[in-house]
Amino acid sequence: MARSFFVVAATSVVVVVSSAHASPQTQQWDQWRGPNRDGVGDAAALPAELPAELTEAWRVTVGEGYSGPLVIDGIVYVFSREDGREVLRALVLADGSEMWSQSYGAPFDVESAARSHGAGPKSTPVFAADRIFTLGISGVLSAVSASDGTTIWRHDFAGDFPQAWPIWGASMSPIVVGDRLIAHVGGDQGGAMRAFDVASGEVIWSNDEFTPGYASPIVVRVGGTDALVTQSNVHIIALNVADGATLWSMPFATSSWQNAVSPLAAGPQVIFSGLDLDIFSVQLAPNGGGWEASEDWRNNRVPLYMSSPVLVGDRVFGMSHRRRGQFICLDVATGDPVWTTQGREGENAVLTVLGDRIAILTDEAKLVIIDAHADGYEPLAEYEVADSPTWTPPAFTQQGVLIKDFETLALWSFR
Repeated sequence: MARSFFVVAATSVVVVVSSAHASPQTQQWDQWRGPNRDGVGDAAALPAELPAELTEAWRVTVGEGYSGPLVIDGIVYVFSREDGREVLRALVLADGSEMWSQSYGAPFDVESAARSHGAGPKSTPVFAADRIFTLGISGVLSAVSASDGTTIWRHDFAGDFPQAWPIWGASMSPIVVGDRLIAHVGGDQGGAMRAFDVASGEVIWSNDEFTPGYASPIVVRVGGTDALVTQSNVHIIALNVADGATLWSMPFATSSWQNAVSPLAAGPQVIFSGLDLDIFSVQLAPNGGGWEASEDWRNNRVPLYMSSPVLVGDRVFGMSHRRRGQFICLDVATGDPVWTTQGREGENAVLTVLGDRIAILTDEAKLVIIDAHADGYEPLAEYEVADSPTWTPPAFTQQGVLIKDFETLALWSFR
């Protein structure tokens, strides 16, 4: 499938998106955080009047893992683990029936501190050129035919680095930019951001300055240059998409190397945060052969841990780990709170923008719908959607919302 690019937000920093999936007003949920990697989905996925209860349309056992489902032209792709193997399935969205599945052996020992999370994959696949690209928890990178599940190419990196995955398992979600699939591979003792040819899997470039964290990159354009912006294990970085060269970096180390928050572009700003560190906004600008950053604002009261923020108008929404899980709404221009909840909302939440409303899925299987323009936290509806933890990002479609719990995937209808 041919891919071309255009830019949105005509300022010093612009987000680069694929024109094939640029509009969220489609049912293509083709990668981490949706078509534009910003947590914005199809507003039509929610009816104007929300029901008192959701209807479970179907449920399928698929195995463990936190890899988010994709939805492409009425087909659901879900990546998980069963019986020591990582499995990619294609299911019919309408009824959950399986079209095909393929798997490979993927031994993995979970660190004791993360044992309750299981050994399933955490990275969300990306779709491009009739291929599904997956990154397994032990660092296996694969290109699979979306049509029939045939493996097109695969890398495992076992001989490239001292360890092929970070201590808590590979979690970053790869990105496709033009003809290249880009992934941060390796482990804490050595790794590289690498660009691979989508068709052949051959390495186009490799930057080994930074080892991987758990965040996923976005692409922004500054001064005519496109760059991957993300968190590594102890830095925030911007790498040139064309050749992988480092344009800018800054030290950023959370405890236990847990950098997990994907950046959020908001017009000329890029917003970052991490465990027990500040949430802050910078503007990036060319400086000689690289970039420099100037800080807009910094807020040390509501840092983010694993939950990546979203933007609606002039408001940033997210979940801070403070107060045992606190939903927050900040003014994007100043970083000042518009509102915050009292806390105890859970360990994690995934936020999805659906028009003027935001859907918040907590790890405790609670789905909350809020009005993005309300003066305070005032849920429009709350639903229980599983009997086990729901850490996996959901996917919203006009048929309903796909919810992955510990071992099953279900479609819940709003209609």
